[in-house]
Amino acid sequence: MEIINAGDRFHRAQCIHQGVEGYERDLAKAEKIYCEILDHAPSNPWVLYALGTLHIELHHWGFGAFILSQVANIQDDIGELHNTLGIALRAMGDMDGADKAYARAGELLPGVADIPSNRAGLRINAGVPAQALAFATKALELDPDHVDAKSHKALALLELGAWNKAWDYHEARLEKKSNAYSEFTVRPRNYSGDPDSPTPMWDGESDGTLVIHGEQGIGDEIMFASCFEDVAKIVGWQGMLIEPQPRLQALFQRTFPDCRVVGTHNVDGSDWIEKETDRPQFRIPMGSLPKFFRRSKEAFPRRPYLKADPDLVDAATSRLPSDAPRVGISWQGGVHETHVELRSIPLPALRLILEQEVDWISLQYTAEAVREVAEFENTSGIRVHHYPELIEIGQDYDDTVALVASLDLLITASQSALHVAGALGVPCWVLTPSAPDWRLGVGDSRHSIWYGDHLKLYRQKMGEDWGPVIEEVAGDLVDWIRTRKAVAA
Repeated sequence: MEIINAGDRFHRAQCIHQGVEGYERDLAKAEKIYCEILDHAPSNPWVLYALGTLHIELHHWGFGAFILSQVANIQDDIGELHNTLGIALRAMGDMDGADKAYARAGELLPGVADIPSNRAGLRINAGVPAQALAFATKALELDPDHVDAKSHKALALLELGAWNKAWDYHEARLEKKSNAYSEFTVRPRNYSGDPDSPTPMWDGESDGTLVIHGEQGIGDEIMFASCFEDVAKIVGWQGMLIEPQPRLQALFQRTFPDCRVVGTHNVDGSDWIEKETDRPQFRIPMGSLPKFFRRSKEAFPRRPYLKADPDLVDAATSRLPSDAPRVGISWQGGVHETHVELRSIPLPALRLILEQEVDWISLQYTAEAVREVAEFENTSGIRVHHYPELIEIGQDYDDTVALVASLDLLITASQSALHVAGALGVPCWVLTPSAPDWRLGVGDSRHSIWYGDHLKLYRQKMGEDWGPVIEEVAGDLVDWIRTRKAVAA
């Protein structure tokens, strides 16, 4: 076997891995060199650590975690190894394993802010915001500028309903994150045409033309749209240009007819900016509006504010000839990154609810929904009407909004449909997980701070399955149907 200078080769591989000392970053080339070194020194912990880290950067979570776990068995005192292992285990859904890895990293590196920040992140949406807050605060004591820690502190405070403190930390989502495994949550936009003189952020007081651009998901944009009326009191409706996701353009233009709405995903207004006589004077992401207008519980209007297309509502209503109550149902929300496993219930598990005599209308937008409703009908004899052309991802959201507006009641998992119902004023019962996101908050409250009491939260208790929630919803649905019949009699 060829004799190599492992130290020199490892240094070169590290430079290529990181793109430093004049080397171009090339993970494939770095991996090849690491593997060549391991041919001669298969138990070298530092080379294995570098190789495991490389695969974590490639989001090869399982392989990276396996390598790092093997390194930890050889040499347990590499603090960054345990921190990186925690990142991989968290991505794989092993929260307990991740926290143990972070704890060991903290023992070895007590002055590194990344570690308590990561432990705070584990506790966000885990139903323990007070613990998340404590770890985030510790991280910020070590590094007051730590972006991830500020973001985690914001989310913990939002879950706790500490509105006056939370929104300022929430601005951290506009900064580049602290580690190499993520980036901006919300990328900055510039409408000036001059990268050296970007469009300034609105200060909540100045009059002038203002672009309010979308961020994150459709549900978030609908929720933050409740602040538009507050903005109009300062700059006027004609001083506003709203830039939501394209699927929301028609809905927002109808609801806010006196301002311009341009649905776009493009940064810096490239869909419309050249048509403007004057460039906008200010910009602001939708999620930054609450820091001006929602700093106390009393500042939330909690009233409907969206307007569905009446013609589309009539068309949706006409599709169901029955005189039975029209009740919407959805059973899955989110994706892997937003805890789909917490926000989802198998459709057959809802049978106790679905046995009631109403017309069931699916609001489930996922690709598997067509198969799921068909299988459920075959096994249960219960039909759930499903209209993929109205609700699937990619459809104009006006159709979905109209379908929700045609309902007498919506029963839904934690997903965007609840925001539609909340903003329209449609009665809505939300199957709320024991570890909800900040939009639904924690505690025993049966109502969301964002919407009126027509939106009711049925909260899963920590450590319980969905059974008690389903039984409660089914019982309330029986009473709801009985009340409607009594009123109609």
